[in-house]
Formats: sequence, structure tokens, C-alpha cells
Amino acid sequence: MVIRAITTDDVQRFMNCKANMSRKSIHEMVMVLGMVLESAVEDGIIVRNPARSKRLKNPSKKKTVRNALEREQLTDIIANLHRLTDERDVLLLALLIYTGMRRDEVLGLKWENIDFEHGLIHVVRGVTFKCNLPHIDTPKTDAAIRSVPMPTALRQYLHPKEDNLFIIGGGEHPITEQTMKRMWERIRKTINVYGATPHVFRHTYMTFADREAVPLKTLQSIGGYADIYTLKNRYTHTQREDIEHARNCIDHMFSPV
Repeated sequence: MVIRAITTDDVQRFMNCKANMSRKSIHEMVMVLGMVLESAVEDGIIVRNPARSKRLKNPSKKKTVRNALEREQLTDIIANLHRLTDERDVLLLALLIYTGMRRDEVLGLKWENIDFEHGLIHVVRGVTFKCNLPHIDTPKTDAAIRSVPMPTALRQYLHPKEDNLFIIGGGEHPITEQTMKRMWERIRKTINVYGATPHVFRHTYMTFADREAVPLKTLQSIGGYADIYTLKNRYTHTQREDIEHARNCIDHMFSPV
């Protein structure tokens, strides 16, 4: 009996059949398939592992919905910030909570970007990763180069060091991707972040600021959005508190004069 070798096209067809699943689920399935095929390579059954091909494309069409945290959840996280024993972890989480900045922007902050006199944080760079190593980028749009207000509650976590040092990590160079992952794991193991990723805190900041009636144009500037459409349709969410407020308004609307 002749067994036809599995090709890259076969693996791609398998992935395409899972297009309704999340990118993460498809990626993990291909990883498992790759381990099986790697064993086949070692046993001489096949010559190469097609699941390792760089030509493969994740076909997922499922969009991930990142809901903002509830107020009670955010309040609990803030109340437990003191339990974090590593200063880097405290700074990372506090900056995410109180500024609404993107993760790459927080990682790109230097002490010279903090204006304590005027209570502003100047966003001028971001840090992305390539093969674990940090790569310093300019913000992805002109709108992303901006100044963010520094809440009074954030000041207690900011203890100035040399201007040229990065705030997260405290060195002359940004932290690596593995360092970032270890930091986030420590945070998750120490306090309950209710499943939030760093980006969820951005959603939460924008949602709460919108609820506090911060003008949309101002919020667009603070968040570094190129257009208001993105802000309104992707980064603010209706929550239980909003529904309850609406109910009270409607009750009042129908109450006897």
C-alpha cells in the first residue's frame, strides 16, 4: 500500500476548513499537527514537515470581542495593586489602567516623557517585538503622537529616574518579549485581572471616560485615534451600569408630572 505524502496544500486545506474558529485555536491545532508530523519525519515516513511551512496562512474569520472590565472589577484590581512586589509589574499595570495607552506605547516610555509639572505623559514611541527582541517604532499614525493626562492616582507609582532610561524595565533598552510575558504572568498569578489582556485596560479606560462625558474629540486625541469612528464603534462598550442608568432615565420619562 502506497501512502501519499502530506503536502503544505493539504495542511492549508485543513486550516481553511476551520476558518470559523479563532486564530489562536487554529494555531494551536496546527502546532499539534506539526508535532505529529515531526515524529513522522524522525521515523523516516515523510521527508519534510509541511506544517512548518512559512507559506501557511491562518484563515480565521472569527473576530475577537474584547469587552471592557466592569467598574467593580477595575476597582478590585486597583485595590490590589499593592500586592505586586516587582516595581516593573506595578508600573506596567498602573500605566495601563490610568492612561489608556497601548501596550507598545507604555513599553516605549522613558522618564524624559513624563512632565510632572504639567501632569502630562508624552507618547512619542512604541516597542514591538521581532523574534523576542524589542524593536523601537514611531507611533503608527500621526494621531498617536500625543500627550496623555496623568491622573493624580498615577503619580504615587512614578518615581523619576534618569531621563534616558525606559520606565518599564529601568534600563537603557526596552525589555524583551519573554520578559514582558513573565511580567504579565506574575501579575495574573498575584492578583485577579479578570482575564483582561493589556489591551482590555485600554478599552476600559475609553469606556469609562466616555461615560464620564469626556468630549469625543478630546477622547480621540487622548487615545491617539485617527478617526472618531474607530473610537465609537470599537473601543467603547455598553455595560450593565449604562443599562441601569438608561432604565432610571426611562422611568423618569414616564413618571407622572
